[in-house]
Formats: sequence, C-alpha cells, structure tokens
Amino acid sequence: ALRHPAEIPWLVAAYAVTAAGYVVLFMSIIKLFSTMGQWLFSSGSGEYTGGTSSRVASSVQDIIMQAVSMLVLGPLVLFIGRALFYAQQRVNGVRITPTQFPEAYQMLAEAAEAAGLRRVPDLFEIGGKSRDPQALRFIIGHEVGHIAAGHVSYFRLIFTTLFSRIPILSSALSRAQEYTADNFGYRFCPEGAKGAIKVLAAGKYLNKQVNFDELADRAVTDRGLAVWYVNLLMSHPVITWRAHALRDRTQPGRIFWRPTENPADNGTPRVPVLIPASEPVGMWPDPIQSTEFMQENQKTWESYNLETVDVVQKPEKDLA
Repeated sequence: ALRHPAEIPWLVAAYAVTAAGYVVLFMSIIKLFSTMGQWLFSSGSGEYTGGTSSRVASSVQDIIMQAVSMLVLGPLVLFIGRALFYAQQRVNGVRITPTQFPEAYQMLAEAAEAAGLRRVPDLFEIGGKSRDPQALRFIIGHEVGHIAAGHVSYFRLIFTTLFSRIPILSSALSRAQEYTADNFGYRFCPEGAKGAIKVLAAGKYLNKQVNFDELADRAVTDRGLAVWYVNLLMSHPVITWRAHALRDRTQPGRIFWRPTENPADNGTPRVPVLIPASEPVGMWPDPIQSTEFMQENQKTWESYNLETVDVVQKPEKDLA
C-alpha cells in the first residue's frame, strides 16, 4: 500500500526491456554461430575453406566472445561498482552507532522495525548539523524505505540496468520510487515531512524560514512547458510537487503532470503572501507596495520563527 501506483507498471516495463535485450542478444549470438558455420564449410561438404573465411570466422568468434563477456561480466561489474560506492561512504563518513549519534541510531533501528527489515542497515553522517530532529527521523524513514521496497537490491539493479539508459522513461521509474520512499518516511514520522522538505529546499541553516504551505502551493501556481520539461528529466520529483504530495495524502504524487488545485485552509489561517511569481510581471508588487505589505503584516512576521543561526557568546577576555 505504500508503493506509488506508477512504480510497479514502470518496473514491469523495465524488466520487459531488459528481457527483450537479452533475447535479442542471444538471437544475435545464435545467428552469428550459424553464419560462422556457413563460412567455415562450403556447399555442405564439410571441407574447411580456409583463407578469407578463416579470418572472417576469427572476427565472428571475437564478437561472440565479447557478447558472452557482457552477459557474464555485467553483473560482476555492477557488483564491484556497488562495493566501491559503499566503501567510499565508509571511509569518508562517521558510522552512526549506539555510541556515535545514539539518537539517530535509535531512529534508524525504529525505522528498520517499522519497515519490516531483518537487519538494521548501515547509516553514515557525512557532515552538517540537523536542526530538526523530526525531519531527520523522516529522512531516515525515507532511506530505509528505499531498502524495504527493494529499490537498491542487487538483482533489481541488474534487471533495470538497460532500462536506466533510456532517458525520460528511466526518470519516471525513479520518481515513482522516490514517492514510494516518501510514503515510508511519512508513515514512520508524518510530523517530520514538512521539515524534511524544508531542509531539501533551503538547507540545514535556512530551513526555519521556509513557509511549507507557500512552497507546496507553488506546485499548482508554477506552471508552463519549461516546468513540465524540467520535471520530466529529473530522477527525483521537483520539490514543490513533492511537498504538495506530502501535504495532500488523498492522492499519489504526480509523475508527469502538475497538481491542479491546492487544499482548502480548513479554518487554519495561512501566512499571507504577495502575488505569486508565476503571474505576469505586470502584476508583481512595486517596492512601495512590498514595504506596505510587510508593515501591515508585521505581527505575523513577529510570531513566525525566523531564527536561523545559533549565536554563541564568546567569553570576554581578561584584560587585566
């Protein structure tokens, strides 16, 4: 139930493309063997013709060996690539354990249990400072969701490698998988969804200034062919669409087409905003209008948490 409805159809398409690729490859090998046999023997006499045929046969054998090597060595190359990627994370990051980042490790263990994993996976901290523990909890649930949904399994990667070389189509599968992982994160920590998106949008130091509703609303108001094209090529859903999907849980996240409407306020007043930038430039406020708007809503800004930097007071030096 946590899978995005588009994930399985695109995954089936990926498997079909891979299967078709292997069938074509095997048929080509058989055809090459047959052609080589015709070159090696003339008129069904079984006598070796030698000369030019020998050189052609040698070339055909080379092609066959290369094709067979791709079939045999392809999974091995993928296996080595995964190992090197994992090694890079290990040597450059600090492993999250019960004695290092214990709070994060507790989140990881709980996320693994919620996702039904048999083992607690490795997690590494590569720098930065989390300013929203619930957002971190959501992100951990998201990443564990990738594992639980099989997105990074060895055999799945083998059977989607060929499909991953196809532009646009492979991106659609990837976006569906990201929505699936978001669903895992939301089930694990729904209160951390907004904070996670705010961190992705503005970083770990400016995330507190982000108005989540204003960000999610832009999934509807930011429109045009260019916006559609940008999303079409991305491996992850654009952040505004992703925010809209996490806010409106009545329908799955959009893969190709933007949402068409925003939910009602439900009696909860939202932070007032100016004319959206998606409107024609002629409707944008001038500097005087902007200043008046800020002054009229000053009480709103005062109650809105804009703290972004922790101020550390330096001890005064003893001048004596």
